[in-house]
Order: sequence, then structure tokens, then C-alpha cells
Amino acid sequence: MKNVKKAAAQYRAHDVVLLEVERSFELYGYAAIVTHPQEFFKDGKLDQTAAISLIALVEKLGETYNFTTFENIARQKTAS
Repeated sequence: MKNVKKAAAQYRAHDVVLLEVERSFELYGYAAIVTHPQEFFKDGKLDQTAAISLIALVEKLGETYNFTTFENIARQKTAS
């Protein structure tokens, strides 16, 4: 969700993440979104804005896509 350049982190807009997910599905048949716990904390407290943003993104993606684990993807790839 964040784009880190020269030690400055920027949140990616949902539409950018959604486009990246769509492109990944076209190329690979799946997409991965990696986040880190520190992205959701500010001054030792939960960053409500970041948490709400993640929830909104997951809900939007859930309208079109299913969620799974890397383990399940690996099993599917080796089974075929």
C-alpha cells in the first residue's frame, strides 16, 4: 500500500492498487499486496486513517476477487 522512495513513504491511491491488481491477474493469474504492521501505527498508536483505508481496499477487492494464501497458490500451481 505504500510506495517507498528515498526513505519517504507515500500511500498509493486505491485506484492505483486496483489497476496493479488487475494487471497482475492478467499476467500471472493472481496478485499479492504486501503491507507491514508499521504502516498502521503512528507514534505507537493505531493510525485509524490507514486502517480504514486498508479495510476499504479489502472490501472493494472482495467485490471482484477471492483472497487466499501463498500456500494455496503454490498447491494449485504444482497440482496442474
